[in-house]
Parts: sequence; C-alpha cells; structure tokens
Amino acid sequence: MDVIGFGFRPTEEELVDYYLRHRLLGDDPQVHVIPDIDLCEVEPWDVPMLFGESDVQFDFREWFFFSPVGFKYSNSKRINRTTKCGFWKPTGKDREIRSSDSNILIATKKTLVYYKGRVSRAEKSNWVIHEYHTFHESQVGMRFGEF
Repeated sequence: MDVIGFGFRPTEEELVDYYLRHRLLGDDPQVHVIPDIDLCEVEPWDVPMLFGESDVQFDFREWFFFSPVGFKYSNSKRINRTTKCGFWKPTGKDREIRSSDSNILIATKKTLVYYKGRVSRAEKSNWVIHEYHTFHESQVGMRFGEF
C-alpha cells in the first residue's frame, strides 16, 4: 500500500492538507491507514497496544491517529481532554502550519502534556501529544493527534 510521506514520515503539511482534510471529507479510503482512537476513552500508556495490528507500522515513540473532539458541555466550545485517570493539558503557544506553496495558514498545532490525577493533585507525565486543528468547515468534531 502506498501512503503519503516517506517511510510514513509525513510532513505537517501532508498530515493536515492530505490525511486530515481527506478524512474529514471522507473522500479517500487511503487515509484509513491512520486509525481512530478516542483519547478520552483510553490512557496514553494503552495506546501502543492499539497499534499492534495497524496497516502502518510506526516507530515505538511516535503514533499517528484521528481522535474525535468532545466538548465539556453541550453548549460549550471547551474541548474535553479528560480520561479516567487524568487529563491532557495544553502547553506552550499554538503553532501555525502554512501551505508550502502559497504560505496560507491551513492549521494550528497545539502541544498537550498528560497529567495523571485530577487538577488539584495531578502529576505531570512524559506523555506528549500534538493536536492539529484545521480551518476546513468540516473540522468540527475531529482532531488529529501525534504522540
């Protein structure tokens, strides 16, 4: 199977402008080489086991997946990033991803760190995720993650 990106090392532009865009549009079955994982339903240490039968073999430190966006409240735009054992906390500044040929802003990249426990007594872990958000109108309800 041919996948976009050398040795499945796609650029951020390829991740957003090919995989995420086509996944949101549902118009290219090739993007299904990247699995769906609901980050609120699993703990980060369980994610590697979910990739055992993936069509694309990722190296042991990096996995690519789609994850649905859930909101904290039905009338809110605040994204739910809690799991049974902890939560994903945004850190640093969002970074812009621009098209290489036109320099148009196509997405933002947010870095999240996993904290075990609840906010008042949480312990920071070594688990980090990069979350990509596109500006395509179909973006609502989907995010793309890269551990």
